[in-house]
Parts: sequence; structure tokens; C-alpha cells
Amino acid sequence: MKKYKFPSNSKNFFINYVRGPYSEMHSHDYWEFTIITKGKIFHKINSFEHIVGENTLLVIRPNDNHSLNAVDNEDIAHINLGVKDEVMKNTLPTLSYDIYDFLLKSPYIEFEISKTATTYFINVFNKFQNTVHDKRASEEFLSLIFVSVIRELMLCVIDTRQKNNYSATVNEFIEYMRKKENLTLSIEDIIKKMNYSHCHIIRLFKKETGTTPSQYFLKIKLNYARSLLETTNMSVMDIASAVGFSSLGHFTEVFKKQYSLPPAKYRKNWNDYYDSFDEV
Repeated sequence: MKKYKFPSNSKNFFINYVRGPYSEMHSHDYWEFTIITKGKIFHKINSFEHIVGENTLLVIRPNDNHSLNAVDNEDIAHINLGVKDEVMKNTLPTLSYDIYDFLLKSPYIEFEISKTATTYFINVFNKFQNTVHDKRASEEFLSLIFVSVIRELMLCVIDTRQKNNYSATVNEFIEYMRKKENLTLSIEDIIKKMNYSHCHIIRLFKKETGTTPSQYFLKIKLNYARSLLETTNMSVMDIASAVGFSSLGHFTEVFKKQYSLPPAKYRKNWNDYYDSFDEV
């Protein structure tokens, strides 16, 4: 069985885009984050075998044995980000004291991420390929991609832990709030659609999550709005409407409170960072 070592010409990270299967069982001495961007993949990892589709984040740890094959000869593609183990050891404890051990002890790690997140990683990879040709700039750019991947990972881990701690009713309510088509609804609309007792679900949700449904729903909306600002050319007004705000002023005020910048400025800062690599 092949075992790959971290590339000697890379400092802390490397990235590639694989179009096709990797059918041979192998392992690495580094962490690999794999984002499935196209098709269905039959993933064998250690003693587990399962099918994963587009918009899936796989976490391959040092010494995991795995392979990836196409299901029914589909066209498949995936982005791989390689990260040194020492980087993970230094980064993860700053986010959660036990997250490194949690990942190591899990049988295998896979999470469904949003299509928006997958599109973002594809766009960033293309940007990296087309504009970054200097080693120092390359490391800086890859560190930004790493931070984005870790952000997605932490959201998934937190979500998984919460689901394990919440009742079926609260989990169902949260899943309903997260559906794209429901982001324009009010909490009252959702409660009516799900035939819940208003007083009961409000009380139960606050007891289990420590926050109100309205506060929780607002964070979901703002997180989706932030993703749209980063990955689309939609106007700020259209984004506000997409997450249920009829007033641009109100959306701007709430977004600024959450992210310290108004939406237009947030988008400009985000785009300026990536555009700065065009001159490399």
C-alpha cells in the first residue's frame, strides 16, 4: 500500500484538483481535506465503505487508508487540500480544546456542505491557479483557503454535536429553518407550517439551545447572506430579499452588527483581498 509524504517543495499546504478516481488504497503522513465537486464517489476508508455525492467534505487523517472510485462510471472531480499535522495541532486547539482528539477518534469524517461553499472553493482554486505564481504569495493564499475549510469543518462539527444533544423536535425545526426556500419566512410562519404549539416550541428551543428561535434563525440568514456576498454578484438588495429582509437599511444594520462591516464594504474587502493576487 502506498504512503505519501508531504511534498518537500511545500511549506505547510498544497492543493490540487483531481478529475477522476483514485482507486488504489493509500495513506498520507498529513491531513487531506477533500471536497467532492462533481459526481458520486465510492469512498473506502479503513474498514468503512460508503457512497458520497457532490458538496461533501471528507477529512482524511494521517495514516487513514482510503481510495476514491466513481459510482456507475460517472464523471467525478474533487479538490484536495493537504495540510501538515503540526499545523492542525497548532490551529485546532485555539478553536476548541478537544477538536483535534475528537477528529482523531471518529471512525471516519464526512460532512455535507452547502453548494455555495463548494462553488466558493472551486472559484478560489481557479483563482489560485490563474494568478498565484510566487511561493510566498502561494503560501498566503493557501492559508486563506485552509481557514475557509476549517470554518466549514467547525460549523459541521458544531452542528453534529448539537444534533446529538437536541431532541428530534428541535433538530427538525432547525433543519426547516436552514432550507433555502424558508429563509424568507418568519419564525411564526415556520411554526404554523410545522403544526407546532407556539408556546411549546419556543420554550423547548430556548431550553435546549440557550437562545430563541428568532435569534438562531437570524444567524442562519446572515451566514447565508455572507456566503452570497463572497461568492456571487447579486446586489445587496437582492441578497437582503433572499434572506427575508424587505428593508435594505435594516439588513445593513443587522449585518454590520454581526460582522462589523456593512454588506457592501464586507464584499469590497473580500474581493480586494483576492484581487491583490492578480499582480503577483
